[in-house]
Amino acid sequence: MFLGTDYPYMHEVLSPDSRVIQIDSDSRNLGKRIAVDVPLLSSMDEALTKLVNLVDAKGRRADYLDFARDYMAEMFDALAKKRMDNSTPINPYRLVSAIESTIDDDAIITTDAGAVELYFSSGFKFTNHKFVVHGRYASLGFGIPAAISAQLVYPNRQTVAVEGGLGFMTCLAELMTAMENSLPIKVIVFNNRGQAAIKFEQLAQGLEEFATQFSNDFNFAKFAEACGAYGRRVEDPAELNSSLEDILSARGPAVLDVITFSEQLPIF
Repeated sequence: MFLGTDYPYMHEVLSPDSRVIQIDSDSRNLGKRIAVDVPLLSSMDEALTKLVNLVDAKGRRADYLDFARDYMAEMFDALAKKRMDNSTPINPYRLVSAIESTIDDDAIITTDAGAVELYFSSGFKFTNHKFVVHGRYASLGFGIPAAISAQLVYPNRQTVAVEGGLGFMTCLAELMTAMENSLPIKVIVFNNRGQAAIKFEQLAQGLEEFATQFSNDFNFAKFAEACGAYGRRVEDPAELNSSLEDILSARGPAVLDVITFSEQLPIF
């Protein structure tokens, strides 16, 4: 049963003889990814309320609850170790931890598509932050335009775009838009010098890695400076917090280009 999701890998998580129920409030998503036996057009609130009343209670499955708790504990333990990893290139989860400890408690955070979105959504501990993500699969180029929009609506709140290298490259010109309109957005680039999410997908399907690593070392901090914004690159995890505090305190738009470890699989 798929509830309100446009999950792109439905065919990979189901056996060929699976019967599929999909519930969505958007008819365009029904059967979009996989053949559906029972498509239901409904809001989740209405559908689940009716389904709960039709299902016989079977009692509490303590074994499954224990399994879920053990799995969650293992995941949090793995995340904790990665968040404290001081190796180089910088572990993406180490960068997530540093961002968490330096940005405002009510900051607006936008993310782009790709591995960076998975690192951030699984590793960041949200409190009063507003987290803005794209609504479709692989919507590269969302982060900076979304940050610009958020800064226009909330001019007094810190606004941070968390980008992968490819996502940043997709919307380079929007940094000039921020400069031209004096919008002090901050951009943090998880620069793994390639396309990590695509590489992970290739390897997961038994394919050889192909064309996912950049042959050039693109310096996004220098690009920011060329636009008149503040730019800084960091490669040493010991400099993460001071570098983040530096760009977050900049008066105008600023870019922190962080060289990250490209082999870190997202943990979830």
